[in-house]
Amino acid sequence: MNGNDKSEFYDYSTLDLVRLRHLPIHKKPPTYNYQDGPGNGCMGDPPGFPTYFTRNVYTQFGNNPGRGAVVVITVPGEKPRVVETTGWRPGDDWDKHHARQQAKIRRLWKPLSLNHPRTKAWIRDLHRHLHSCYVDDSKKERDNDRTVIWPVPDYKLKSFTDDPRFSDKWREKEKESVRQANKETRAYYRKIATPDNHSAVRTIRKFYADYQPEQDLIDNPPTAVEPQWWERYGQQPTPGQCAGLGGPHRHPIGDPCQTCGHSAKKGEEDGLNLSLTGRPKK
Repeated sequence: MNGNDKSEFYDYSTLDLVRLRHLPIHKKPPTYNYQDGPGNGCMGDPPGFPTYFTRNVYTQFGNNPGRGAVVVITVPGEKPRVVETTGWRPGDDWDKHHARQQAKIRRLWKPLSLNHPRTKAWIRDLHRHLHSCYVDDSKKERDNDRTVIWPVPDYKLKSFTDDPRFSDKWREKEKESVRQANKETRAYYRKIATPDNHSAVRTIRKFYADYQPEQDLIDNPPTAVEPQWWERYGQQPTPGQCAGLGGPHRHPIGDPCQTCGHSAKKGEEDGLNLSLTGRPKK
């Protein structure tokens, strides 16, 4: 651990240690290093998901190894366990390899209940981040148009552009054409914009299949960014406990801190008054 690592305050109860101990132990070469602080969780990963505790493996040159383990999970009191290696199965493409990797990670997860305060905070954050977003199942998984916005944004609607060279009859006909096209566009998107198609609901159901949409959250999502302590902590940390998002940065990461919400005050000691670079603010 480095001097800024506060991982002893993290909540590891969402990791299945029995399953974790079935994974290979990583015997780190003397010249190799682990990523400073856990932190590979992606947008949408629920509280305590194993990705929040993974560390990349680096060579002495700061690169991922060309062979062997590239990602490990470290838990205080446990030996580092390998969760990803450079080896791919024959015939795998990136999607297959990624799906297999995610399945392995998911087996290590002991989910909190839907009513847990951390889960509720995550659900609020998803609705804030994905407000007005819905999934169009008629589009392919990687299609840019698979996510639609409701109400329909102006850039998706046609507009009438007048031209003095044409007659009033043409203008009225063109205006009606625009109105009709926009009416059809709104009707198309309105059919998609159902609670079950909401992007936040879809994300939650990837992990909690029984989740029922909360119409109030869809209609009135939070607007303020809440501290994301729920990712790794069992409860919101104090400024002295907070490790930010992990890594070389100390508290706070941003002002207010993205993790605990602490806002640095003028004259506060440098250790608690840092810029995004991790250097003291002047």
